[in-house]
Amino acid sequence: MYSLQVTDPLTLNGTQVYGPSDDGGLWQALPPHWSGICTLVYLTPTIQVYNELKYSTHHYPHYRPKRDVGLTSEGTKFLGGSLPWWGTINNAYNIDKLHVQLENLTSVVSDGFAALTPWVAAVRATLIQHRMALDILLASQGGLCHVIGDQCCTYIPDIAGNISNTVNHLNDLLAEMKKDDVDLAGGWSFWDWLSWGDWRGKILSLAMPSIVILVLLCIFTTCVIPCIKSCITRLVAVQMHILFSQYQHLPQDDTNNAPGGADSSTDSGSEAEDSV
Repeated sequence: MYSLQVTDPLTLNGTQVYGPSDDGGLWQALPPHWSGICTLVYLTPTIQVYNELKYSTHHYPHYRPKRDVGLTSEGTKFLGGSLPWWGTINNAYNIDKLHVQLENLTSVVSDGFAALTPWVAAVRATLIQHRMALDILLASQGGLCHVIGDQCCTYIPDIAGNISNTVNHLNDLLAEMKKDDVDLAGGWSFWDWLSWGDWRGKILSLAMPSIVILVLLCIFTTCVIPCIKSCITRLVAVQMHILFSQYQHLPQDDTNNAPGGADSSTDSGSEAEDSV
């Protein structure tokens, strides 16, 4: 027990410091010119324990809601299933993202354990030195453990080797992950629009295939089809010209078909001879 006498007004700000009163209660501040006997005690905080839930609202539900956050939302999963081409590219992008994050995590953990190894060794050596100094100072009383009793700690395990092995395994894992990395060419990429996080980028990523299909359809109907038609027309014209060039026209002779044509020709020939 210690005697405490307050000569000046003492006010302690805060709700966790109290003083005793004559009626058995507690004061938040000691009154001026107070004197009495005090001791160190444990103050039980004002905690109320409810064995069962009396009521339930949206603020106090019966069951705790699930608070973990997934990587992909339900809407993105639905779109990935509805549009397989977009879902495949989106999954590949998420896998690359997780791979990079896992590499960074492995590197950070490895650096942390590597920095922890010398610190643990230094703390262990310092504690041993302090233990030796306390044993020397308390040698007349039987040493430190004789003063502390059964709760005296006499052994500090050396885990520097275990941490070093852990760091080596992490470095090996990081090296294996680095082997799977793919060097990406710098500059602009055609698939960069798939990685836009803005809602406009997502809308564009969904509308881009339709736009590309419409553009290709317009090009096909306005350019490709007329070109094909023109080529077919020219090919048919060339083939027809070749066929007409190979066709031989026969001379037309009407006298052979007329009755008495042979006699008339003979007479005309004889007359021509007489005239000569």
